Amino acid sequence: MPEWYLYGRYYKRFGYMSAKGITDMLYLPNLVFNHFLKDDCLLVAYGGKIVEEKPEEKYRLDRYTGFDEMIWGNEIITILCGARKYSGYDIRPYIEQVRQKKEWLQKAHPSEFGKDVWDCDVDLLFVESLECPECKRSLRVMRATDTADGGCDVVSHCVWCLRDWQWHCDVQGWQSGFERYFHG
Repeated sequence: MPEWYLYGRYYKRFGYMSAKGITDMLYLPNLVFNHFLKDDCLLVAYGGKIVEEKPEEKYRLDRYTGFDEMIWGNEIITILCGARKYSGYDIRPYIEQVRQKKEWLQKAHPSEFGKDVWDCDVDLLFVESLECPECKRSLRVMRATDTADGGCDVVSHCVWCLRDWQWHCDVQGWQSGFERYFHG
């Protein structure tokens, strides 16, 4: 399968979705429930524009036409990164919207998402990372911890072969100590 088919959970099943040929996207954050990305939706079009034709509709997905796919949950990040890489899509506005969702959660639900309880580095979610040594696909950065030398220790996950990797990144961006990571 071509590398622009990204593995994830789409329509309640594990499978693949193409990130190539995306012409328009619309991120619809859910600002009701205390979930990060779970109830958010990314509408994707493969040829044409997504248009709001019925703004009076109560159900937000009924307001829009022109989309081909609906992406939910963590796969929103997967498809946004894929759209940047395989469709040349500028995802900076979407990164900002995800950052705003995080800030809304921290204000609306401080006991669960306050900065002292939960802090997600939104920029790390969208980092183009190293290649998996096993399957040669891009790794997704899951965590980066600052170190005394000014660098950071990074843990990444491969959504293709399901392996986790860790390495150290120094202040100048050089990686070292690349090895398998085992949780626990």
